[in-house]
This record gives sequence, C-alpha cells and structure tokens, in this order.
Amino acid sequence: MNNFKVADLTHIKDKNDRDIGILALTPAEQFRLMKVIGKAQGNDTYIGMAMMAASARQIDGAPYAGIDSERDFDQIFDKLGTDGWNAVQEYYAKLGAETENAAEEVMDTAKN
Repeated sequence: MNNFKVADLTHIKDKNDRDIGILALTPAEQFRLMKVIGKAQGNDTYIGMAMMAASARQIDGAPYAGIDSERDFDQIFDKLGTDGWNAVQEYYAKLGAETENAAEEVMDTAKN
C-alpha cells in the first residue's frame, strides 16, 4: 500500500508541529483494506477510522508501509498519537465541509 509519490501528499500539521502526509487510498488499496477489516465491514465508524488511518502515508518524513493487518492499525494509531489522530480527523472534517459547501453552491447556481 505504499506505492505513492511524495509530491502527491497533502501535508497537515498536528499540535506538536509534526508533518503528516495524507493521500486518499486507491481502489486497490481500499479493496485490500476491506479484506483486513473483515467482519467489521458493516460498522461505518470502524471503516471511517480505518480509511482515515490508512491515508496517513508519512509522519515527519518517514513513510508508513500501509495497512495489511490489524496490527498495522495499532502501529499507525500509536505513531499518530492523540494529536496526530486529531489532526487527521480535522483534515477530513474540513474536507467534508468544503465538499458539502461546493455542492450547495452548484445547486444554488442551478436553481437560478
């Protein structure tokens, strides 16, 4: 799951000023992630957390190998820590709000 170009990463900072490189998962990576998740596939909260964690590809310049087992989840969450995990969640919350606002603007324009 680590076939990516560093230039493609979106960089965010946590409260400790650590650089976290974020990159959305490819369809193949999503498929492999679903195999790791297994029985939890019906749990949207678990899947959301897993997708966000797996998108953290780099922490302070050190690439992260990816998620191939549940143990890998433990390792990425340990590496991110509370501040890193909060930064990742905030990034996705902001991204979701921006996407929602853009969709509303398109709908408003279409109505006029």
